[in-house]
Amino acid sequence: MMEEDYLATQKNVGVDTIVSTRNKYTINGRTRRSAPTDAFKQIILPLIQNEVNHGENFAQLRQIYNSLLLAAWFKNNLKQSIINQFVF
Repeated sequence: MMEEDYLATQKNVGVDTIVSTRNKYTINGRTRRSAPTDAFKQIILPLIQNEVNHGENFAQLRQIYNSLLLAAWFKNNLKQSIINQFVF
């Protein structure tokens, strides 16, 4: 996520307006993001996502993330099964 995307999610209108105005340009009457922003989102960001999702360097990170997801799933299902034993 780029800084301007993060700020937009935070609904920080003052800073968001400044960033948005600074990083946009107009072509044929249509407002677009700046060329470096477009290049980052179309070229660099997909490469980073691919490396994190499939690369060898991030294997341990993916393993930890999957372990946390599995632990949360077990915790939720165990809690529901214990509640069901006492309710029924």
